Amino acid sequence: MTWFPAFLWVSSSVAAPLMGVDWVPFSRGDLEQVEEGRTSGTGVGEFDGVLVPSLRFHGGWEGDRWAVLGGLAVARSTSTTWVGTDYTQIHVGALRPSADLRYHLLRPTPTGAFPWVEGGLYGVIPSARNVSGAYTDEEQVTADEGSAVLRKTVGAVGVEIGPGFSWRFTPSLSVGASYHFILYRGQSLTQDTLSVSTWIWSEAAFILEARFPHSEP
Repeated sequence: MTWFPAFLWVSSSVAAPLMGVDWVPFSRGDLEQVEEGRTSGTGVGEFDGVLVPSLRFHGGWEGDRWAVLGGLAVARSTSTTWVGTDYTQIHVGALRPSADLRYHLLRPTPTGAFPWVEGGLYGVIPSARNVSGAYTDEEQVTADEGSAVLRKTVGAVGVEIGPGFSWRFTPSLSVGASYHFILYRGQSLTQDTLSVSTWIWSEAAFILEARFPHSEP
């Protein structure tokens, strides 16, 4: 709730809409994730490469000293098989909303560079389902339990904070870079065993942003 007043302020007439993309280069760490089998196995987890690609989009509002930014990513896989009049449908997916608050350490000028710090939260909201007209009641219960395991495996929450800078070529277009320290909490469930994992790492990104100032009446 502490961000709500800032959100109202930057969303007012004194703020300008902002859209941008972050590019995080593919690293050796990404290769090790795949080679060592650290992915979720579902294709839609945080480290699987589909939900969080190298090129990411964000948008929001930017004021004189504050900016409120958000992002949304989605990944979903659905498979439907028909055998006669019976069908089996299996799906697994994830929704990844994020919200960040950026503070300009120096007041931005129409052109030139200025530094900022940024912090935010994100979550991975899972979905999974396995239904079939051919399942018995017991088989459907087993399928539901398997879907619950997948949801536990995909779901996660994270926090990120770090510095960055923007270099405005024009009042409407800038390039820059960010460096975030990320805390990630995930989990996995196998039968009756729940394992909780915590990751901490740093991540640098190149940024391209466009601003859309309010037109004068």
